[in-house]
Amino acid sequence: MKRSTSETHIVTGEIHPSVQQKHVIEKLFSDCCSAYNCVVAVVKKQLEGLESCNEYIVAKEVNDTLYKEITVLEAKAEKASGAEKTQLEAEIKTKKALKKSALDAMKTLIKAYGLTEYSLGPLVRDIKNKYSVPSELFGGTILVRVTKAVDDYLWRNGENISYKKKKDFLSLQNKRNISALIFESGKLCFSKNWKTVFEIPVTFVEDEYNEEALDGRVKYPTLVRYVKKGEWCYELQLAIEGPPPPKRNKQGGIRHPIKSGRAGLDVGTKVIAFVTEDVVLLQELCSDFDYIEDEKRQALLKQRIDVCRRANNPHKYNEDGTCKKDDKTPWVVSKRQAKLEAECKEISRKQAAKREFSHKTLVNKLVGFADTIITEDNDVKGWQKKKGREQDATGKEKSRKNHGFSIGHCAPAMFVMLLDRNLKNNKHPGVIKVNTDKLRATDYNHATQTYEEHKLSERVVYVNGRPYQRDLYAAYKLLYTNASGTGYDQKALEDNFARFTGLHDAEILRHKGMKNPGSMGIDKLLKYLESVQAA
Repeated sequence: MKRSTSETHIVTGEIHPSVQQKHVIEKLFSDCCSAYNCVVAVVKKQLEGLESCNEYIVAKEVNDTLYKEITVLEAKAEKASGAEKTQLEAEIKTKKALKKSALDAMKTLIKAYGLTEYSLGPLVRDIKNKYSVPSELFGGTILVRVTKAVDDYLWRNGENISYKKKKDFLSLQNKRNISALIFESGKLCFSKNWKTVFEIPVTFVEDEYNEEALDGRVKYPTLVRYVKKGEWCYELQLAIEGPPPPKRNKQGGIRHPIKSGRAGLDVGTKVIAFVTEDVVLLQELCSDFDYIEDEKRQALLKQRIDVCRRANNPHKYNEDGTCKKDDKTPWVVSKRQAKLEAECKEISRKQAAKREFSHKTLVNKLVGFADTIITEDNDVKGWQKKKGREQDATGKEKSRKNHGFSIGHCAPAMFVMLLDRNLKNNKHPGVIKVNTDKLRATDYNHATQTYEEHKLSERVVYVNGRPYQRDLYAAYKLLYTNASGTGYDQKALEDNFARFTGLHDAEILRHKGMKNPGSMGIDKLLKYLESVQAA
């Protein structure tokens, strides 16, 4: 049965099973992980057959070729007019019909090879029976995830489908709130063959929000496990039908009210610039906790873990210290190594919790200024990749380091996702991403109406001979993009620039005396403003 797609919100509660119940739960996780890997093995074999099928190869080549041709024709049609545009549109329509036929042929073959959720079921029924996985869990936890991985691989340039280690298999999910995992009367019931095995009370935070949120129908439960202080802990996530209720303060009002309005947002590796008609904000992400000390502690722990690993497994290493690739014997893990690894994981868990809390706090602040936020569609993964090999004037190879460290700790893409989710959950437009190549917000100078390229190290740009913080100026231009998101409202940029200048200077002065990252370029701007005030 297909899972309901109506509007949903999530409520999370904790469960505290006994030692015996923990053994049963861990056995269920282990069986589901083994079944998942067996299903992945079947899918890999089916994918190999599909990709070697001549009909599929031809249909895929036709589809890819037509997609490229349609993209070129659409670009030409945008610039054309009159009879030429009509002819191009007719040609596009013809090619789209051919592309649809090729797509239909591909989908038919994919279904024939058992690579959809319902066609895969009969192929792997024996696996379900072998590991005695309940039908609801097998469908919701295994089939849904494997077929999603197949779809990503076939249609969205996803990575190759991989197996999972048992320690990385972290959740069990039903398709419906019946059989296997059932939430009713404040308890999580584990059932097998439609008979209840045991029940565990679920503890929710006692507040008005949870009381209101739990009133709806439970669509399906998800049992999640995570490591805390070296031990498995469990929580239950309930998917409740309906929109999430608003969070309220002690007086009964909305805790974080959302203001209707428009804003420009420029997102960097660890700094964001936010501009509305009345507010200018330059903010470092995750500035309210020190992750550098945690990183130093983790680096020390990893060194100790490596020493333990080498001491316990000398047969795994060559004389020069490199790891042997052909040695397939199991790794020996001492109690000390396991303890150090648990401590390292605990630091990462705390960091992730602090990061999420910091992002959500900033999101709640920004939604109080605007509900329609314009930002560039940046490729954050591209910022993490190593640079290409280059040499300096002396012939020495330049460093290939990029921004992986900053992105790993500040998570700018996660911040944008949380901001968009907050607004859309409350029926607001949310974050609108515009094409970076068409707008080039960093390079555009609205005074001269030209594009001026800037090096990444240039944190200050000049407009009419006056310095401005680069990210704030980019966010200001994003605020006044046109309706199509392909250009700027030039009149609005010129009319509101004086007000922006005043707000910009006030924001720069606010950072005086604070510890600011070098990527903000605050020091240079403060010197300019102080010289203007002195004059």
